[in-house]
Amino acid sequence: MDSWQTDSDLRTYVSVPAAPLAAVLLLHGFGEHAGRHAATMDRLAERGIAVYAYDQRGHGRSPGRPALVTFAQSVDDSLALRRCVAVEHPELPLFLMGVS
Repeated sequence: MDSWQTDSDLRTYVSVPAAPLAAVLLLHGFGEHAGRHAATMDRLAERGIAVYAYDQRGHGRSPGRPALVTFAQSVDDSLALRRCVAVEHPELPLFLMGVS
């Protein structure tokens, strides 16, 4: 799991195989952070899936008041980062994976 460079102020992570077959944007659950899913990200990458994740606002290493989540901001963040994944892999199917 490496750092993923985006224009977002959120802490982002990536695990991408050499020739991915699909891409996944992983969203962690409330009160945790994306780093808890590093092993899952690496396992998926070993199977040919490019995995992108981020610490949601107020979680992990992302800015924001701890555990204060607004629905509108969460949706906006996930859509913005979804667009970033789509730019990285425009030819691949893109899936959302929620963990909670």
